[in-house]
Formats: sequence, structure tokens, C-alpha cells
Amino acid sequence: MVPIKVTNSHRLAKRHAESILTYLAGVRKGATLVKINNWVTGQFGPKYNLKKILMADHRHLDQIVKIYIKKPKAIPTEIDNFKNLYAYFRTTAKSPYKQANGEVYDGFTFARGIDLSVCPYCNRNYIYNLPTIKKATCELDHFYNKSTYPFLALSFYNLIPSCKTCNYFKLDGNKAYYNLHDNSLTDSEILKFSVQIMGADFMDNEKDLKLCYDVHSKYRDTFEDLQLKELYDRHIDQVQDLLKKEVLYNTEYIDQLVTDYEGKLFKNREELISLLLSGNIQPEKLSLKPFSKLTKDIWEQISALK
Repeated sequence: MVPIKVTNSHRLAKRHAESILTYLAGVRKGATLVKINNWVTGQFGPKYNLKKILMADHRHLDQIVKIYIKKPKAIPTEIDNFKNLYAYFRTTAKSPYKQANGEVYDGFTFARGIDLSVCPYCNRNYIYNLPTIKKATCELDHFYNKSTYPFLALSFYNLIPSCKTCNYFKLDGNKAYYNLHDNSLTDSEILKFSVQIMGADFMDNEKDLKLCYDVHSKYRDTFEDLQLKELYDRHIDQVQDLLKKEVLYNTEYIDQLVTDYEGKLFKNREELISLLLSGNIQPEKLSLKPFSKLTKDIWEQISALK
């Protein structure tokens, strides 16, 4: 529900592709890479080669898949083996890929470059990796599944860092999922939370609150298959906490804190509010703390009612 915004993503995608190409260029003295490029060109046309497949952004991935669905060519062993090459990529001890500086390039390096702290699908779970002990809480979801599209198994923009829950729930079917590398929609356009008060005892009784969801049509299948409504309905207590904080942290109180501490303890008013709410409300920081998207939307709603 939070678009993935990566600084210098093209540079990262290029490094990603070159690490894989360098490895393949050394397999059977480059014969494997030649066969792969021949298949890619034969399937997708003379403008395509493996590097373009590996670096294809979300728009080009869509085009590649449409071409393949329209007239698929038989998958050779070299292409089907991408699934195994991806498995090596996910494990530092087995990764055959090297960066330009000679260091190993693997799933940990990829996730570190994307620099997300929280799953972009649900915005609930941390996805930290612990590279020093080679442990990961971060999964890499294939937007286009690698079983049907093995040639996309290592494509940079086909890999979505996610939590284990979202990666498990997301199906391999032909649903109209939304690629979170696509920044054409803002976080508020993708999904907007709001709360409806159903009874007088809403501060203490969860049944007196209803969490509402305004979901963009492009995100509907993703929202439903990841069971996000069912998951967030279990977190109505988060909304109750925000309603209580809105009473505690009134405008006068926040104004006084800004006067006393702006530039000392925090940079600006938005950062102060994020500190008080224990969740970021700045759009560019929603991926750094769990429930930040919910916090931002509900806080905007209740603040507008003052």
C-alpha cells in the first residue's frame, strides 16, 4: 500500500544486471549467455536482450509479459534455470554474483539498496535483514511469478521486498496486482484509511469504531488477496490510541512544543507529530515504521474535524 521510492533506482538496477551478466558471461565461456540472448531476441524482438529484461521497469515488464502471453516460445533449459540462479541469489553463501568491487552481490545487498524497513504491501511488519548472521525477515516477492515467467526471476523491478505473511498470501494467479515500483499513484490514491464512529463508547469499546478503506481499482485485487481488510480490522486499537492522542496533543500543546524545541529535538512540526504518534506521517517516510500509513490517514481525518 506504500509505493517503493528508491533513490537512484536506475543505477541500482544497472548494478544488479551487470553482476548477473558478468557471471553468465563466464559460464561455458559465455556460450550460456549467447543462448539466453538468442532466446530473448527471438521471443521479444531485436530491441530486447537479457540486460533489458533484467532492468525492465514496471511498464516494460507489463509489455514483456503481454508479448509472451500472446505468442510464447518454448522455455529452454538456460532460461528455466533462472529459478535456480534466483535461489542462489537469495543465499549469500551460494551467490555466484559479484559487484564491480569484487564483493558478493545477493538478496541481502539488493534489499539493502531498496532500503525499506517495513513491508510495502501491508505496512505492518518490519522486514529487516541481518546480513552479519545471514538471516532475513525480508522475503522477495516476484510480482510476476517465476514458475510461469522464469525469464523474469531475476529482474530488478520484478522483485518486491515483503514480509513473510504478504508473500505467502499473494497468489500466483492472473490477478490484476499493482506493482509497488509504480509511482504513478500516491499512497493516498492507492489506499485511504478512515474511521467511522458507531457508538458513544468508542474510546474504550472497539465495537463502537469501524475502520473504512477507500481502495483504488488498480489495487483492489492486491488488497483482497493479501487479506488487508481482515488484518487491519484486528488493529482497531491503533485507531483508539490515535483518537486519545488527538485529545492529549491538542493544537495549543503542539504549538508550544514547536516554539520551544523546533530545530533542537526535531526539524519541523511534521517530525514532532510523528514522534508523538510513534508513526511517520511524512509521505516519504511511510515505509520506515509499521502502521505509518494508517497513522497518517487517521490523523489527517481527525485533525480536519477540529
